[in-house]
Amino acid sequence: MDYYKQMLEGETERFLMSERRREMADARRYYRGDHDVLRRVRTAVGADGGMITLDRLPCAHVVNNQYGRLVDQKVNYSLGRPLTVDCEDRIFSDFLRGYFNGGAQSLWRRAATDAINCGVSFLHPYIDERGELALTSFDPMWCVPLWRDRAHTELDALVRLCPVERYEGRRAKREMLAFVYDRHGVAEYDYRGGEFYERGERMCHFCDADGNGYVWDRVPVIAVKYNRDGIPMIRRARALQDAINELYSDFCDNMKENSRSSVLVLKNFDGEDLGEFRRNLAVYGAVKVRSEPGAEGGVETLSVDVDADNYDSICAMLSEALVECCRGFDSHSDRLGSNPNEMNVLAMYSDIDLDANGFECELAGAFDEFVAYARSYAYYTGIGDFTRTNVKISCSRDLLINEKNTIESLSKSQGIVSPRTLVMAHPLVDDADAELDRLGIK
Repeated sequence: MDYYKQMLEGETERFLMSERRREMADARRYYRGDHDVLRRVRTAVGADGGMITLDRLPCAHVVNNQYGRLVDQKVNYSLGRPLTVDCEDRIFSDFLRGYFNGGAQSLWRRAATDAINCGVSFLHPYIDERGELALTSFDPMWCVPLWRDRAHTELDALVRLCPVERYEGRRAKREMLAFVYDRHGVAEYDYRGGEFYERGERMCHFCDADGNGYVWDRVPVIAVKYNRDGIPMIRRARALQDAINELYSDFCDNMKENSRSSVLVLKNFDGEDLGEFRRNLAVYGAVKVRSEPGAEGGVETLSVDVDADNYDSICAMLSEALVECCRGFDSHSDRLGSNPNEMNVLAMYSDIDLDANGFECELAGAFDEFVAYARSYAYYTGIGDFTRTNVKISCSRDLLINEKNTIESLSKSQGIVSPRTLVMAHPLVDDADAELDRLGIK
């Protein structure tokens, strides 16, 4: 047991100090719009050759949050429409819909958002106080997964850290609790100074109405990965997103520097220093110069033009590169041209389709894991034995299609495929079972 606890302490400390966790924090920060450009300063080379901060120059902080748009785009593309529950048993189908459609779908959307930002997210199936099967999400920034295999397909245990505040009188005291989920139950610890201190006996995974404790036959945590290796999208997007923000900010700075749109050449300036000259120029719109014998005073300019077209072309290039690297789609792309037919539309969606294929494979694995918990719950609560019942949970992609052509193709397929298949593929149908009932087809 001491070795097991030391292993948990080592893995937890390594995760909290890891670059991966910092990357998770940066991804969430960028998703909210808190980009590095907001801490940008203007610098120049000083007299000693080092970099100095220039405090009196315009310093714009422009955030063009393309990263957040791409994250929402991917989530809405795969999970923007109701999930499809295809089950041959009507009782089990109705039972499952409560966990995949309606308000429950927001939980899967949250898990998908966390997976894209953090590389992996975690869902926890449990039995609530009413004795019903429920599902909740864990914050991946406070979860330390201990994988059984090198491919990270099966969990051996999971450490969930929970920062809490306890009040002693009027003073709040911050503490850290740790819950370790494994095949034998849930162990609760105090986490202080990098060490675990036990808080009572190990608990079961859940209890029934009579207080009897039970454990699942596996670790009750479902991992949802963005891709096979759990690589977050921020790793592909950050450099390009920062370049776009800096370019927009530089352009704003150049537009604000009215008196710097020209380089001023002074001759016999009648003043103490260049600071006084710039103040007079800004306040009065004029400067005073003097002429001496053999040295005529004056002010000349060297124009510095800011070409907005250069900024537009570079920003367009960076935005296109960002969309391609993150495998999204640009709805304002010129790819459609003057002929927006269905093939051109599908070509515009090709990158996000390829990425969605991989992501939805990971989601399908998570769906299947939860269905296994639902089967166990239904069996032990007397709802029914659905061990051999085939179930398929699939995403309905939010894709622009020609519904007229789809409906015509379905009409021509009558008698070739089953009515259930035709109803499920119909673009106007969300609930195939309810539609079959209306048609009187069982």
